[in-house]
Amino acid sequence: MGIRFRRSIKIAPGVRMNVGKRGISSIGVGKFNFGSRGVHHTVSIPGTGMSYRSKVVGRSHKQKTSSVKPQKTDKTVVPINLSLLDDGSVIYKDSKGRVLPDKLIRITQKQNKELILQWLQEQCNKYNEEIESLLKIHLTTPAPVGDIVVNPKPEPPKIKPHGLMSRLITSQRQKIDERNRQAQQEYEEALLVWEEAEYALKTVVEVMSAILSSAFASIEWPRETVVSFDIVGSGSTVLLDVELPPIEEMPTQQLQVSKRDMRLLRKDRSQAQIQLDYVTHMHAVGFRLIGDVFAYLPSVSTVVFSGYSQRLSKKTGQVGDEYLFSTRVPRVVWEEINFNNLEAIDVVACFESFELRRKVTQRGIISEVEPFTE
Repeated sequence: MGIRFRRSIKIAPGVRMNVGKRGISSIGVGKFNFGSRGVHHTVSIPGTGMSYRSKVVGRSHKQKTSSVKPQKTDKTVVPINLSLLDDGSVIYKDSKGRVLPDKLIRITQKQNKELILQWLQEQCNKYNEEIESLLKIHLTTPAPVGDIVVNPKPEPPKIKPHGLMSRLITSQRQKIDERNRQAQQEYEEALLVWEEAEYALKTVVEVMSAILSSAFASIEWPRETVVSFDIVGSGSTVLLDVELPPIEEMPTQQLQVSKRDMRLLRKDRSQAQIQLDYVTHMHAVGFRLIGDVFAYLPSVSTVVFSGYSQRLSKKTGQVGDEYLFSTRVPRVVWEEINFNNLEAIDVVACFESFELRRKVTQRGIISEVEPFTE
């Protein structure tokens, strides 16, 4: 009977993970160090020899209200601060926070029309990017091999050669030999620690769980998502049980710029489009989480993902958990995906390559399914 280890973690929106060729840049356990160059995170897992230090965030700057300096008139130049109301209209204020009179607003709009429209477009893009972020979570999924190195292997020392002086002077030669010997000894000790950590990463379920929890907590996520996982089969299989955000949290509107009125307008999105976007979103969530498991845990050969959401049951009239889709993914099939060209992948159709349970119509209506259990 395999070791079983269950853990739940809540992925909050707005948390970032930077993935580089040399390894992960943040991990969610350990202590934080705050300094003038940013926040660094140090991680050490007892009994494994693994320790990491990484930069979490750099220097931050307070967000300032956008400002516009109207073009020079015969009299003076007045700095104007712009802000938006919920209805998309623009509020014009002076540097002391006082709302401008209508006459001065008209002058500002006339003299700085292009600049104001550019600012409005930037605000519009920021709002509409939320929709895109829900549909493109999977585009930052790391490859199963190469992108993530949780436990970097120490590099052999550079052996210092004997120079002319060391050949002539015995004491100089002995110093170089001793320095080389010490460097080699330190390398061999570090290599033993690395080997122990590699073994723990592939076999010790508690260590694997800590690494996976840290990876999930570090993902940049647009909606709060609760992930529960079991590591079974002595570490060869991970079962993901994910509470997906409800469809009601999908954006129902998008913004566009009205050049004539110099404001933002809200446009309702159709119910069919919302439903189709939700189908894409839930598959993008599954894709990203499955990808992190394979990238961070090299010993895992299979991932079982099941996503559910709180929905009103047509059978009972009660709100409860309903599974929307479930899939079993072998590593050997996952590695066939081209992670250098994820933009070209239809993330919904991609899951047809795996064992899959889902019931989705062409209009995005989802019916409940029975999830895989192992």
